[in-house]
Amino acid sequence: MDDKAQQRICGILGGLSYVSTTDYYNQMNELVGKSLPGHGSCINIVSVDIFSYIELLNKNQSTEVVNNLLDAVHQLVKSGIDFLLIASNTGHIAAPRITEYYPNLVFIHISDAVAYAVGFLGTKFTMKLDSCVVNRLLEHDLDIVLPRNEDIDRLHQIIIAELNSNIFTTESKQFYISVMQRLFVEQQVEGIVLGCT
Repeated sequence: MDDKAQQRICGILGGLSYVSTTDYYNQMNELVGKSLPGHGSCINIVSVDIFSYIELLNKNQSTEVVNNLLDAVHQLVKSGIDFLLIASNTGHIAAPRITEYYPNLVFIHISDAVAYAVGFLGTKFTMKLDSCVVNRLLEHDLDIVLPRNEDIDRLHQIIIAELNSNIFTTESKQFYISVMQRLFVEQQVEGIVLGCT
């Protein structure tokens, strides 16, 4: 790897939750370490407090959420990043503003990695057919299948109350598996996007 390639800096907008942020950080460093033994990733992270964002989204104040996330991206850009990713699906609510404000910044959108008819599980904010993440998946001509309405609230609560705090229970795991099995059996999805944490 040449010096210029080694110096490319990834910006991670994190904290939505810390669990997914650390997963991105760890996996990126593991991949670099396997490819280039003894090396690690050059990563700058701005971590925000998830609970203030959830509160704003619960109050339908998405404009304020987008503005606050854009402020966090400003910090990353000022730090000299070469490309950006958001370590959660819900945070992608700010993606259109980020790409509008920084059209030349390489932005790795989480939804660009999927290419099938898929079931989608995430927070209640993203499990809507008009959500920022689902809209991006639809741009790839995907058939997006959401869980039943009665399952969405429980999935959301598991993410907020458990997964965001690094709590993994057998009961919640079984619930997720049952929702995924229903999507495979009843809706014939080809894959599942675990769209949060």
